[in-house]
Amino acid sequence: MKTLKTIPLALLAALLIPAVSLAAGTIDPQEVLQFQADHRIQPMDHVLKTSGKTAYGQILESRLEREQERYVYRVKTLGVDGVLHRMTVDAEDGHLLRHDSGMH
Repeated sequence: MKTLKTIPLALLAALLIPAVSLAAGTIDPQEVLQFQADHRIQPMDHVLKTSGKTAYGQILESRLEREQERYVYRVKTLGVDGVLHRMTVDAEDGHLLRHDSGMH
């Protein structure tokens, strides 16, 4: 009887472990430097400056993530008027993929 209870728990654990590692989409800082050196992505400040995205205000938070088959920067900025902006920007070409804003 002990093995019958253990098997479902082991199966559940085996199913959950890959989901947790897939959900962790943020890229390690050393990998970011390597991707930039390999020209797989552009530096975030370059992408934001050349595309005019810095017009949204002061950068509060940013990170590089893998989304589907591309790398994206997730950026939160605070505008001078107090509006919080959340953007998703393609890390290779600087294309704005998503922009949400609202008071916070």
